[in-house]
Amino acid sequence: MNYTFSDKGKGFLICQEGICLSPYLDSVGVKTIAIGATVSEIPDIANMSWNTKITMEEAYSLLDKGLHKYIDAVNKALTVNIMQHQFDALVSLCYNIGIGGLSKSTVIKRLNA
Repeated sequence: MNYTFSDKGKGFLICQEGICLSPYLDSVGVKTIAIGATVSEIPDIANMSWNTKITMEEAYSLLDKGLHKYIDAVNKALTVNIMQHQFDALVSLCYNIGIGGLSKSTVIKRLNA
């Protein structure tokens, strides 16, 4: 099994994350920009000036650049076949709780069971 993240799933993730074209600190104090991109996805964010402004195109590019590791993590964690919308939801969840959080989650354990 090797699922891909659908355009509908990406649209959902964007709606949930929102878009901020300047750096800000997220709810746990991590420097973030664009569509929830953090230093864990894009190491260059750590060196980004707080006065930086990016374009919408750059925000979408940062999302695309960072998503692959979450898509790969969900594919790796799955041992069962699922529907596309379920995969999209799992990628969105993984994007928010992290790869370690997803791999140890009750959601994945029960889904695979």
